[in-house]
Amino acid sequence: MVQYYDINRDLFSDTYDSVLLEGYGKIAYVSGLNGIYELVIRDIFDESVYSQRVVLDFSNIANPVDGVRYIAFISEDKIIIRYLSGVEYEEKTEIINIETE
Repeated sequence: MVQYYDINRDLFSDTYDSVLLEGYGKIAYVSGLNGIYELVIRDIFDESVYSQRVVLDFSNIANPVDGVRYIAFISEDKIIIRYLSGVEYEEKTEIINIETE
Protein backbone atom coordinates (compact mmCIF):
# COMPACT_ATOMS: atom_id res chain seq x y z
CA MET A 1 0.00 0.00 0.00
CA VAL A 2 1.17 3.49 -0.80
CA GLN A 3 -0.05 6.98 -0.03
CA TYR A 4 1.23 10.30 -1.38
CA TYR A 5 1.57 13.67 0.34
CA ASP A 6 1.55 17.09 -1.35
CA ILE A 7 3.68 19.31 0.86
CA ASN A 8 2.52 22.52 -0.88
CA ARG A 9 -1.17 21.83 -0.32
CA ASP A 10 -0.81 19.81 2.91
CA LEU A 11 -2.88 17.10 1.26
CA PHE A 12 -2.77 13.29 1.49
CA SER A 13 -3.85 11.05 -1.38
CA ASP A 14 -6.03 8.00 -1.15
CA THR A 15 -4.22 4.78 -0.27
CA TYR A 16 -3.39 2.63 -3.29
CA ASP A 17 -2.54 -1.04 -3.76
CA SER A 18 -0.49 -2.41 -6.64
CA VAL A 19 0.77 0.88 -8.03
CA LEU A 20 2.42 0.35 -11.41
CA LEU A 21 3.44 3.87 -12.37
CA GLU A 22 3.49 7.44 -11.06
CA GLY A 23 4.38 10.66 -12.85
CA TYR A 24 3.06 13.95 -14.18
CA GLY A 25 0.72 14.16 -11.18
CA LYS A 26 -0.95 10.89 -12.22
CA ILE A 27 -0.91 7.34 -10.93
CA ALA A 28 -1.57 4.07 -12.76
CA TYR A 29 -2.78 0.87 -11.12
CA VAL A 30 -4.87 -2.19 -11.91
CA SER A 31 -8.42 -2.43 -10.60
CA GLY A 32 -10.63 -5.47 -11.04
CA LEU A 33 -14.11 -6.68 -10.35
CA ASN A 34 -15.66 -10.03 -11.33
CA GLY A 35 -12.66 -11.01 -13.47
CA ILE A 36 -12.66 -7.81 -15.53
CA TYR A 37 -9.49 -5.79 -15.03
CA GLU A 38 -8.80 -2.20 -15.95
CA LEU A 39 -5.73 -0.05 -15.99
CA VAL A 40 -6.75 3.03 -14.02
CA ILE A 41 -4.91 6.27 -14.74
CA ARG A 42 -5.95 9.14 -12.51
CA ASP A 43 -4.86 12.27 -10.71
CA ILE A 44 -3.00 11.19 -7.59
CA PHE A 45 -4.96 13.42 -5.25
CA ASP A 46 -8.36 14.03 -6.85
CA GLU A 47 -10.14 11.61 -9.18
CA SER A 48 -12.58 14.38 -10.15
CA VAL A 49 -9.65 16.29 -11.72
CA TYR A 50 -8.65 13.41 -14.00
CA SER A 51 -9.58 9.73 -14.33
CA GLN A 52 -9.38 7.25 -17.19
CA ARG A 53 -10.03 3.50 -17.24
CA VAL A 54 -8.74 1.16 -19.94
CA VAL A 55 -9.94 -2.46 -20.07
CA LEU A 56 -7.05 -4.78 -20.92
CA ASP A 57 -7.14 -8.52 -21.61
CA PHE A 58 -4.94 -9.58 -18.71
CA SER A 59 -4.17 -13.28 -18.37
CA ASN A 60 -5.98 -15.12 -15.61
CA ILE A 61 -3.31 -14.64 -12.97
CA ALA A 62 -4.23 -14.39 -9.29
CA ASN A 63 -2.88 -10.83 -9.27
CA PRO A 64 -2.89 -9.29 -12.78
CA VAL A 65 -0.17 -6.86 -11.69
CA ASP A 66 2.20 -9.85 -11.75
CA GLY A 67 1.53 -10.14 -15.47
CA VAL A 68 2.71 -6.60 -16.18
CA ARG A 69 6.19 -6.91 -17.65
CA TYR A 70 6.86 -3.22 -18.32
CA ILE A 71 5.07 0.11 -17.99
CA ALA A 72 6.37 3.64 -18.52
CA PHE A 73 5.40 7.11 -19.59
CA ILE A 74 6.48 7.76 -23.17
CA SER A 75 5.41 11.37 -22.66
CA GLU A 76 2.99 13.28 -20.45
CA ASP A 77 0.08 12.01 -22.56
CA LYS A 78 1.17 8.45 -23.49
CA ILE A 79 1.90 5.27 -21.56
CA ILE A 80 3.38 2.07 -22.91
CA ILE A 81 2.48 -1.19 -21.19
CA ARG A 82 3.67 -4.73 -21.90
CA TYR A 83 1.69 -7.47 -20.15
CA LEU A 84 0.62 -11.10 -20.35
CA SER A 85 -2.66 -11.41 -22.22
CA GLY A 86 -5.35 -14.05 -22.65
CA VAL A 87 -5.37 -17.76 -21.91
CA GLU A 88 -2.15 -18.35 -23.84
CA TYR A 89 -0.24 -15.79 -21.73
CA GLU A 90 0.85 -13.99 -24.89
CA GLU A 91 3.01 -10.94 -24.24
CA LYS A 92 1.16 -7.91 -25.58
CA THR A 93 2.33 -4.30 -25.89
CA GLU A 94 -0.07 -1.36 -26.03
CA ILE A 95 0.39 2.37 -26.18
CA ILE A 96 -2.32 4.19 -24.28
CA ASN A 97 -3.16 7.78 -25.08
CA ILE A 98 -4.00 9.66 -21.92
CA GLU A 99 -7.15 11.55 -22.70
CA THR A 100 -7.06 15.19 -21.70
CA GLU A 101 -9.81 17.74 -21.39
